[in-house]
Amino acid sequence: MKTHNAYIKKNTSDYYNIATCSSLVLSFLCHYFKETDKPIDMGLIYYILPIVFSEDYREAINRTKRKTAFLYCIGSIKTVQEPLKYLGHLAVSYKTLTSLSISFLIENDLITIVDSSKVSSTTDNSSLLIERLSRQQKREEYLIQDRYKATEKLAIKLQLESEQRITSLTGVSL
Repeated sequence: MKTHNAYIKKNTSDYYNIATCSSLVLSFLCHYFKETDKPIDMGLIYYILPIVFSEDYREAINRTKRKTAFLYCIGSIKTVQEPLKYLGHLAVSYKTLTSLSISFLIENDLITIVDSSKVSSTTDNSSLLIERLSRQQKREEYLIQDRYKATEKLAIKLQLESEQRITSLTGVSL
């Protein structure tokens, strides 16, 4: 049986990337709104990240037919003893990250909260929301490339400095 802590340690880089997580939540919401044309209960959003980051859950969702019931998909997982309870444990561990992702999407006017417990698109047109998602993903790709470029230049610049000098200038010893 897989352990919760082993899963989190294995996926740390994904687990803490708010831009990636927000994009995944938004992708789900775009498709949900396109399929249903109605708001989603806020609590359901907290299951998105644990499912898409868990290989077992993701494969269970991807290998079943389009209209197969969610609970059937999750119940078909054989690598954990109680897949629904384990999903609950994963959802709890992703709660903060999911909340940050929701906040990010609200702050960027991509989703809104209605009736205090439901999430809706900020537009009635799901294709417009998908277009926004595409633009967001392009911005993320640019930002990732920009960050890697900065690490390359930082390596060149930082090699000329000593830890002691940086510590004295910043006033912080790490």
